[in-house]
Amino acid sequence: MPPDRELFQRLRLLVAEGLTVDAIAGRVGMDRPATCQALARAGLPIPGNATAGTVITDVLRFFQLWRDPELTVRDIADAMNVSPGSVMRGARRYGLGRRQRMRPDDAEVDPKEEAASCASLDLAPFTASRAAEVQRGWSDHDRRMRVVQQCEPVTYCKGNYT
Repeated sequence: MPPDRELFQRLRLLVAEGLTVDAIAGRVGMDRPATCQALARAGLPIPGNATAGTVITDVLRFFQLWRDPELTVRDIADAMNVSPGSVMRGARRYGLGRRQRMRPDDAEVDPKEEAASCASLDLAPFTASRAAEVQRGWSDHDRRMRVVQQCEPVTYCKGNYT
């Protein structure tokens, strides 16, 4: 029997037992998102899906949309015909982490910035200005702790250095 078939058969039995997604994940040795994807591929209902008020029915599509960094939660909700709250509840229920979202202004690269960054080891001006903003909030103690230490040469000779 192919591995997917064996997994799907095992999932059917576990869902029939009335186990939660976390319990099923523990029994099959997968994390929560992978278990939800496997249940969706097997055509099985996600345990507890109806009781939480989440009305996301196409879990595989939901996972795909969630991982698209250019989409907002509102965009995902519109694509799935649910509310943004349902999207967030679904993300928590399926164990999805925080989304890495790209802002439009961060996606565009200025050629001058890129050339300045590539020409030396200095930070690009845009990055340097952002770093300066962060560093302004540092205390003196933070500054001392974050200073890059210069290595001192070690000498093993016997001599009087006074």
